[in-house]
Amino acid sequence: IDSSGNVGLGGEHNPIAPLTLNKGDTGANTTYANAELIRIEGYGNTNSKSGIGFGRYNGGQNGYVPAAFIGAQTGTWSGYTNCHLVFATRNTTGNDNATERLRITNDGKTVAGGSGSGYPERLQAHGDSGGTGGECLSLNSTGGNNIATELRFYENGTGRFRMKTQQGNP
Repeated sequence: IDSSGNVGLGGEHNPIAPLTLNKGDTGANTTYANAELIRIEGYGNTNSKSGIGFGRYNGGQNGYVPAAFIGAQTGTWSGYTNCHLVFATRNTTGNDNATERLRITNDGKTVAGGSGSGYPERLQAHGDSGGTGGECLSLNSTGGNNIATELRFYENGTGRFRMKTQQGNP
């Protein structure tokens, strides 16, 4: 701990942030096990979560839920479990649990607004049925100068389908 209260771990002697981790030069970190600086564990069965909470909890008191969360959720529990990476946020000012907003599933799907189960697509966006409309995915080009925007679909590297605006007009 330095004179400003910053803490250095793992051999760090001059911490530049409230917490600085420095494993030192370990050569080429080509595996995740070698590159790991922090390990967060604490789940013990399927669908349990372990991660980092963010946000103000009534002045930092214990017993309040985080306003945002990033962590792992167990997919299938076993000796060497698999996990989903989840991102959750709270959109109220009450002591309410955060709602999952984005997930990267253990089989590589990226899912916004859903769990990803039951759907084969690698990128999924699920709309809010109780919201303001059925829109669940929007793409916005900010290139300017009235340039046409294009969305392309490929199969094994071959272009199969495209949608294009006409010089910025829908």
